[in-house]
Amino acid sequence: MNEAQHNIEGYEVPVHQSLAQPVLLAGVPRSFALFNLTVTGVLTLGFGIWWLSLPIGLTLHSVAVYLTANDPMWFEVGQRHVKHLVNHRYLGL
Repeated sequence: MNEAQHNIEGYEVPVHQSLAQPVLLAGVPRSFALFNLTVTGVLTLGFGIWWLSLPIGLTLHSVAVYLTANDPMWFEVGQRHVKHLVNHRYLGL
């Protein structure tokens, strides 16, 4: 196929950039941000150990921002890896 067959007039659709990028919240994937916020909130408000939970939460967030700058899909890849790892343990592999 040559270039003229690939570019047929009237069959081009612009794709908005937001459809191809992951949803980020505070520079990290939204699911990780909600997980980190929940764990930090439970430790801070539920158990009252704010002096430990806040530095841990900020450190995790900083590491996640660094990982997201390199690969925005790292958390989804990790979730999928854990899911398949659990499936392989049940199969005895």
